[in-house]
Amino acid sequence: MDAHRWHTECHNRGPNAPAPITAPQAQRLTPSQRREFADQVQTWLLRTIITTPGADTISAELTETERTNRESPPGAKNILAVSGPNGVGKSTLVRRWAGERYRAWTAAISERGLDSMPVRRPAEHTECDVMPVCWVNLHSAARIKDLNSQILEFLGLPGNDITRRQTGRILRAWERHETRLLVIDDAHLLKMSQQIGREVLDHLKHLNTELGELGGTVVLIGANITGSALLADPQIAARLDLHELAPLPVTTDEDRRRWQRLLEYYERLLAPYLPRATPGELHAALAGTLWKRTQGYLGDLHSAATQATHAAITDGSFHITSAHVSRARLSARAQDDGVPARRKGR
Repeated sequence: MDAHRWHTECHNRGPNAPAPITAPQAQRLTPSQRREFADQVQTWLLRTIITTPGADTISAELTETERTNRESPPGAKNILAVSGPNGVGKSTLVRRWAGERYRAWTAAISERGLDSMPVRRPAEHTECDVMPVCWVNLHSAARIKDLNSQILEFLGLPGNDITRRQTGRILRAWERHETRLLVIDDAHLLKMSQQIGREVLDHLKHLNTELGELGGTVVLIGANITGSALLADPQIAARLDLHELAPLPVTTDEDRRRWQRLLEYYERLLAPYLPRATPGELHAALAGTLWKRTQGYLGDLHSAATQATHAAITDGSFHITSAHVSRARLSARAQDDGVPARRKGR
């Protein structure tokens, strides 16, 4: 990932939704035409991001903390963190939120460089790309020098140098390119039991202070960092604004209603392409089946709905059945947890 790819991603809205189809039109499609239409719908669905009320609440809270950091006096700021189980959609949530912030921050910049990046001119004959967001996918066992290299290379600068010089170049680049967010994904890969991990964490504290001098915010994304050794650091614990993203449960009546409302949203989303679907097909008839297959993980639900829709169009039924849901290939976690105990031993 680099700033140019990030810019392109933020402005690439993906394919348009396919044209709706009626039941008579569906009846006239040949098998090859059905497959082509199913592929079009699948491509569109795969690029469609679905959120939950919990995810939307976290996004709003991230925005509020970022705004508070930006408007407060220079210095170390609160560090944002999003934690949760693997596969619950943490990176997707932050990626969508950071993309929205990027578009909002650059919307007023009408001038573009040769590569279409937003630019500013701090002085005559001087042009700088504007890079409000810096995204890093942390390497396993990364050292300070490795992290610095990733940040520099995201900004389009050479990563090789001694650590002290790297850090100085990062700080000057953040000021020059008006960086406001440093997002570090896979923060759980920091091994606090190892000296290297503790050194990188201390370096992150320094980067938080320096970026805070510019009104910027550090965001950490990690699997199950709630209660981890990362939070045992007193400086981190004092500044961490931690948000927990979890799969949707069905323990209480309100939980089940929340799950059914999400499935009802999917019904409305898919209705133009499944003209033979009946009201309540997902949120009533298949609510239990879908939860057992996905255990409330949004990524697995989206995958199941996408595959089931593709199968329903391809086979000409144009409505989703339990067989379509059962045949969907999901993550290894879902495949394991979704199989009844009496079948696992077979």
